Amino acid sequence: MTLTDQESGQRIEDADVTARLVHERHAGSFRPLEPMDIADTIIYGNFFRFPAEGGYSIQLRINRAGESITEVEFRHQHVME
Repeated sequence: MTLTDQESGQRIEDADVTARLVHERHAGSFRPLEPMDIADTIIYGNFFRFPAEGGYSIQLRINRAGESITEVEFRHQHVME
């Protein structure tokens, strides 16, 4: 996942990012997304287990020095094959 500043469009490369999965009202704990330098671009990632089919919320917390914490939530429909 790459992060960009909504106003300037610049990539964010200095954030502490954490994420957690929520499934059917069961929430995991927030885990860090590690910054990774790939092709001269900083992206953030980690591995998460999707133990069952169904709807998930992916909640992100983005913390940058001198800024208020930003929280974002995405929806994902997981299908087991």
